[in-house]
Amino acid sequence: MSEIEERGVPIEEPEELPPEEEEEEPRESRPLPPFVKLIILVMAVLVLAAGAYFMTQQVILPRISKSTVGERMTEVKQKLQKPKKKKKKKEKKGEVIRHQIAGITANTAGSLGRRFVTMDLMVLTTSEDSQKEMVEKEYEIRDALIVYFGGRTIQEISRREFLIAARDTVRSLINSVIDAEPVDTVFFTMFLVQ
Repeated sequence: MSEIEERGVPIEEPEELPPEEEEEEPRESRPLPPFVKLIILVMAVLVLAAGAYFMTQQVILPRISKSTVGERMTEVKQKLQKPKKKKKKKEKKGEVIRHQIAGITANTAGSLGRRFVTMDLMVLTTSEDSQKEMVEKEYEIRDALIVYFGGRTIQEISRREFLIAARDTVRSLINSVIDAEPVDTVFFTMFLVQ
């Protein structure tokens, strides 16, 4: 026992002092677990990919296809509207000459490259000059046909009436490309819409 206690003086307990307000120290931030980082990274990549897809499908491709198809259609229309020099038709004395144009494929208008038409043609003429010129200018004929069918929607092409009328249009397109005697008839030997 202490002296104070021996004398019988009560010992007063010191008043408790309020604890000093401790300044809050910034908590150390715990690093994110690796799987949370991975999830955030995957989500960011998905958002960027979705944005890129949307921009490509809804903004960039429609502008490209509209301008390109529009320009080519104008050229084809001008070719069709040019007055063709009238040539004296010779009497059809020769035998029929067949010329096949195979494997023409064109993306249809408004399909953004997802729908297309594939066809093979058989062109009949009685002039060897016409047949030779079709062979020489087949690239021009193919181009005119791709532009023509590429400017049509899948709904137009799918109608029977269109296919019947397209024979005359295709014949006119071929005749606008070649300078020799006009071709007589055009047949679709294969016509596939995908």
